[in-house]
Amino acid sequence: MEEFSHMESSSPKATEVPSTKGGAIGTGTLRDSIITRLRTMDRVPDELKRLLMSIYGLQDAAVEKILDKVVRPFLNHLRDDLYVVIDTPYVDKMYRDSYYIFYASKLAQHFRNTIRLSFFSESITESDFRSREQHGRLEKAYRGFVVIRPTFPYVIGRTALSPLAIREHNFLCAYTELDATVHSNKYRVKAFPHSSQDGHTITCAETTIWGMLEYFSYQYAEYRPVLPSEISRIIKKISFKRTFPSEGLTAEQVTYAIRELGFGSMIYARKKYKELFNALVSIYIESGIPVVGVLKDRAGTIGHAVNIIGRQKDDPVTVTGSAHHLETVHGGRLIDFNRIDRKYVFMDDNYAPYQLASLDNPCQDYVKEEGKREKWEQVDLTHVIVPLYSKIYLEAARARKNFLQALNSTGMGDQFDLKITDTRILRIFLASSRSFKEYISLDSGLPEITQEMILSTPMPKFIWLAEISTPASFAQGKCEGILVQDATEPVEYSDQTQTLMHSLILGFYESVIFRQDFGKFTEIKDTFEGSFRRYHNNLKEITA
Repeated sequence: MEEFSHMESSSPKATEVPSTKGGAIGTGTLRDSIITRLRTMDRVPDELKRLLMSIYGLQDAAVEKILDKVVRPFLNHLRDDLYVVIDTPYVDKMYRDSYYIFYASKLAQHFRNTIRLSFFSESITESDFRSREQHGRLEKAYRGFVVIRPTFPYVIGRTALSPLAIREHNFLCAYTELDATVHSNKYRVKAFPHSSQDGHTITCAETTIWGMLEYFSYQYAEYRPVLPSEISRIIKKISFKRTFPSEGLTAEQVTYAIRELGFGSMIYARKKYKELFNALVSIYIESGIPVVGVLKDRAGTIGHAVNIIGRQKDDPVTVTGSAHHLETVHGGRLIDFNRIDRKYVFMDDNYAPYQLASLDNPCQDYVKEEGKREKWEQVDLTHVIVPLYSKIYLEAARARKNFLQALNSTGMGDQFDLKITDTRILRIFLASSRSFKEYISLDSGLPEITQEMILSTPMPKFIWLAEISTPASFAQGKCEGILVQDATEPVEYSDQTQTLMHSLILGFYESVIFRQDFGKFTEIKDTFEGSFRRYHNNLKEITA
């Protein structure tokens, strides 16, 4: 498979930008003092221009090209009413790692330190950072940071920005809380990690691996963050050529690296799954699992990698009016939530974070740019690489098939009278059993007797869930039924497995609860009739 490392920019080539202008100003020694400046968004480009020229010795023309082609498009994606703290010199862990494994060994002088921009949604003054009374206000107003690194012209480095910092944030996404220190005070920001590639130590493939592991390491204790040097060491085990300067990675190498970092990685190809491919991507995104998307053009000249981390908020009218449905469940009309056309949240290292695009048109931002339409309009999302928890053995395609079989008249539907009549909406996703049981206990709205029947059922660490809703209840954020599968049981239902072994643990639908124990099903009548709140703990909207 082709390597994907694509960097798309009309910025000047690195050779056009001088590294230094003589002298020792801003060389990053211990004698340098940390300088902090407070600016509004409209003043940031001019301040950066002054710093790039004075600290790194760049010429005026070179800085203007960097600002026009890289920095201003990035800042234009953000709200224009933010307030910015500019710190320099700043020691960035990701760039410093790249510096020592590559840049420090070059003849030309390269700088060790960076500039960092920190963003706040409210006005700030120097004295606010030294006031305990103001600390809580600044903490609520903090919107994250962007590192400006001296890897000219690709200067956008490690980034952690809240979706609240961008102009449009009508979406749900996976995020974690990242730590940062601004002007000696500690803050936290809800964000998904992002970085652009530098063209030498990290390409799009490495940035997607880094961003994914940065997210998982903050979110779950089982994982740890990685830096470019460690990604390189992992790839060396299966590569027959040098890893620096990086020329990109193949999809197989990315999958291998993710597996070596502790995941049970899966790879799905559009060519194999055809019309089901988008639904499988949707299922994993709905599960709160960020995936690596592989983009390729039909001519085989472009290979690119992105993280897909969320989706736009759905309009209930769009969902219930979807043409994607199945008509094989007792003659009823079953709308597959995961096959509905919608936009998803892309983390693309050629753009600012949180870009929205459809799975069938993932490069719409490239196509909009002058001179790129012909090159990028033929690029498709061809594969996704999924970082599954290593003990999840039941993958999405098989789990989906099992749910549909359970609801179908030829399967368990006859046994437990799971009659789907009229229109129903089916939403499938993964969840941790801990989070699911907490939701059943505190947030579902089910009566206590029903809660206890579900909570007393043994479950593995991760489970597959299928919610069944009417259009009316879906519009209210509710459902009428739910099925639970064991994510550690990779059985695929067939005539042979129907009565021998099931991954289905329990179900609750129309006042009937049934539980399964090694092929033996117990049916329990319940008095509860009506709808209850849907599960919302995977993808969330970030609010202030």
